[in-house]
Amino acid sequence: MEEFVATPTNARLLRQGNSVSVRLSKKGETTLRLKFLVKLGGDVTKRQLAFAIPPALSSRLSLTADEAEAAVEFPTAVSYHSASSRQQTRVEAVMGAGERVELHWTPRVKRAAEIAATIFCQNATLASFSGGVMSLRSQLDYQVTQGELREARVRLPAGHRLLRVEGESIRTWQVKEDGASQILTVELLKGISPGYRLTVETERTIDTLPGDFTVETPRPLDVKRETGFVALLGSDELGLTVETAPGLQKVDTSEFLKVTAQTNALAGAYQFLKPDFAMTVRVEALQPQVEAVVSNRVRIGAEQIQIIGKVDYVIKRAGVFALRLALPKDFRVESVTGNEIAQWIERPEADNRVLEVPLKQRTLGSYALQVSLVKAQKELPKTMDVIGVHPLGTAKLTGYVVVDAEVGVQARTASFDGLTEVPVSTVPEGGAGLAYKFIAGEPVPARQPWKLTVAAETIESWVRAEVVNWLTLNETLASGRAVVRYEIQNAPVNEFRLKIPAAFRNVEITGANIRRRDQNGEQWRIELQNKVVGAQVLTVTWEQAWSAKEQGQESPFDAAGVEVPGVERETGMLAVIARSQLQIAPKSASVELIRADVQELPDWAGRADESTVLVYRYLHPGYKLALEARRFAQAEVLQALVDNVRLTTVVADDGQMMTELALSVRNNGRQFLEVTLPKGAQVWSAFVAGQAVRPSLRDGKLLLPLERAADASIPVELIYASAEKFPRTKGAVGLASPALDVPMKNARWELYLPPDYGYSRFAGTMTREPDAAPVVRTFSALEYKEAEQEKRKESELAATGSRDELRRNLAAGKLDDANRAYRMAERYGLAKGKEAKDTAEFKKLETDLRKAQSSNLLNAQQEVVANNFAYFAQDGAKPMQEVQVQLDAKTAEQQWERLQKAQEVASATVRPLRVNLPTRGLRHSFSQVLQTEVGKPMLVSFVASNVKAANWPARVAWVVVAFVGMWALVRWTLGWKTAAA
Repeated sequence: MEEFVATPTNARLLRQGNSVSVRLSKKGETTLRLKFLVKLGGDVTKRQLAFAIPPALSSRLSLTADEAEAAVEFPTAVSYHSASSRQQTRVEAVMGAGERVELHWTPRVKRAAEIAATIFCQNATLASFSGGVMSLRSQLDYQVTQGELREARVRLPAGHRLLRVEGESIRTWQVKEDGASQILTVELLKGISPGYRLTVETERTIDTLPGDFTVETPRPLDVKRETGFVALLGSDELGLTVETAPGLQKVDTSEFLKVTAQTNALAGAYQFLKPDFAMTVRVEALQPQVEAVVSNRVRIGAEQIQIIGKVDYVIKRAGVFALRLALPKDFRVESVTGNEIAQWIERPEADNRVLEVPLKQRTLGSYALQVSLVKAQKELPKTMDVIGVHPLGTAKLTGYVVVDAEVGVQARTASFDGLTEVPVSTVPEGGAGLAYKFIAGEPVPARQPWKLTVAAETIESWVRAEVVNWLTLNETLASGRAVVRYEIQNAPVNEFRLKIPAAFRNVEITGANIRRRDQNGEQWRIELQNKVVGAQVLTVTWEQAWSAKEQGQESPFDAAGVEVPGVERETGMLAVIARSQLQIAPKSASVELIRADVQELPDWAGRADESTVLVYRYLHPGYKLALEARRFAQAEVLQALVDNVRLTTVVADDGQMMTELALSVRNNGRQFLEVTLPKGAQVWSAFVAGQAVRPSLRDGKLLLPLERAADASIPVELIYASAEKFPRTKGAVGLASPALDVPMKNARWELYLPPDYGYSRFAGTMTREPDAAPVVRTFSALEYKEAEQEKRKESELAATGSRDELRRNLAAGKLDDANRAYRMAERYGLAKGKEAKDTAEFKKLETDLRKAQSSNLLNAQQEVVANNFAYFAQDGAKPMQEVQVQLDAKTAEQQWERLQKAQEVASATVRPLRVNLPTRGLRHSFSQVLQTEVGKPMLVSFVASNVKAANWPARVAWVVVAFVGMWALVRWTLGWKTAAA
């Protein structure tokens, strides 16, 4: 500290350690002036001044440095200004509330603007030829070794038009004419050092092709030295050839790509060390180079020759918009296939047929084209010249020729020229037949460069037949089915012959691809739509009148079958099926027949019937078989059975009776259940399977309709009223149950008799249950309700059983039984059940049944169409689409639903009338285990005595007994008194 001055002077300067402080003695304003020395830091290149100052809200600093035009940096100042005068630099600064001054300045050196610039330039120019123009893109990399670059001047090639100028810090640019050329001047915002990149794009038009063009690059001016690269880039349509390049050295294109970061494939790259080079480039339209591999596959048939030509192109250099091929004469083009084909046109050129295939877009690289041709012929020539598809406009052509013959035709080589015979396995995609390879010379000729002649001949077909004759005999008719399986080799055929005995009637011949059937006596001719080879199956069905004689008598039958004339060999089998009550036995058989087992029947002939009794095999036709049949009487089997019989009878005091008959019937074929009621009985209601029915009468007997229900039981309910003579006091009573025309078991009869009687001496066919003591019952409203609930439960249980049966039969595919179970469940009202769950489940089962029925209907209709299509197409003129029937599952389902509705309308409905028995009285129970004798009622008899009726003889007897007793008592008393006296 050199000097300290305070105004007023009452301030004192104090030193505290490394700092200095001022003590003020009173309030007020005080001005302090201090002068102290500070050591400068830094070096000769950059000075530094740093010291602490008293804290204040703001501070001002004035600094004078003995350096002219020094560069000042004052990071702690809010703002500062420096000015130079008299070889000094004065700094005025405003500081904030800081407590420290930090200042840097750099002594003046000689500025770059005052030094002459030394500049080198590397020029990388890409010359592109496309679209009728030559465009240049020059990348100028300036290297400033001394001074600064403030302006760049570039001389543009003569005849070029400037398109774009790119670079950083460009203020403006302008082009000035300088004789035949133009000079581009680019002014920069500031001087730049040490490097700068400027990009210039120009172009000029190409008027005519082909032509020679001089490649000139933009030249940077005011540079010490210019070096660089020149690269050429062509398009798919143009080809570039460097004619002259003095002053240039060809380098790898990667060298140019490193400099410019280009990604396009270049035609060439050159390097120059001096800008006075000259390059001449010849530009011409690029012609595509097409290489092709053609494969001609010729298939020789008896009626036509087919050529499939496949050409695999490899298109190089330039793409193509169309492909051209030479076609053989007299062949018709069937199809042309390939990618991006716009259309195909066939046109004559001189004596050739040319197929032109325009493409949707330019195609380059690999391309595959396939042409199919056909030539019809009336007959197969002995020799023929093989020709194929020939690609035009190719620079290189190789190919293969494969000659194949269809079944029935044999082809062999007669002569060939320009071809080499090779194994067919070496040909792409293989095949069969004769194979050849050729390589066309260069240039590729416009005509086919090879010749091939083949000899062809037809081969006779070899046909073998195997026949399985099924013979079915029943009591009144003989029917048969013959399955003929042809095995065709060597050559295809479209005609077969059958020998069918004249005794056969209703002959039908079915099979695939049949066009027509012609009959001439026993000879039948079957013609197919097309020729076939391999396996072909025909089915012949027929009928023959025949009737078995009386029971126990012998009925002869001569078995005959279908024969196949005109084949190399015929073998077969004969199977005899016996129907009904016939016993079939062989009477005599020719030596051609050999007994066989049913398991030896071939699978293709169909599954053997369970009633097959005889099987024979024969190795050649002409067999004879005599059969004898005997008919036996049918054994009667039980068609219906009543599992449970429950009778409930209420007897009134006057003898009026009401009886409820409940049966559980298993029916296997009966249409009606015949019930014989007691004399004078009157039917009140009848229910079958929960559905009210109207019984029919025949000879005074009731007929209740039944349905076949397989293993399920059908509930039958019948309520009738009758009258029997009942004693007023005492007498015998006999009751008879209704008589049924079927056996029954587990019968139970409950009698509700008047309670004022005594019953004894029970007899009849039914046994009174000894353990069941008579119970007096009254029929109140509560009991009526309980009876109703019991019947409702029974109905629901039967409905549930029918639903379960419907589900089982539907799952097993038994649609007939499922349909019967459905109708029975519907009668029980399951479709309108109380619970929504049961109703939804029944609806689902109903839908599944409808779908199954409609599927069967649809299959049957389709089978009818398939079996009768051959008859529809016998004229050969109608296409298949005209006779096909459009069927779907929905239509079949609607048909089945309408059929169901029609059946429902046809059936009569009866309004149900249910009667609950007033079970009141003294109950007695009777049972019977079995009743096998049909038409016989069950009987119950007993003696009834009225306990409340007056009995006068008994009363008189009791009076006499009482009088005698009293007289005896009086006499004894008098005698005792006399003795005592």
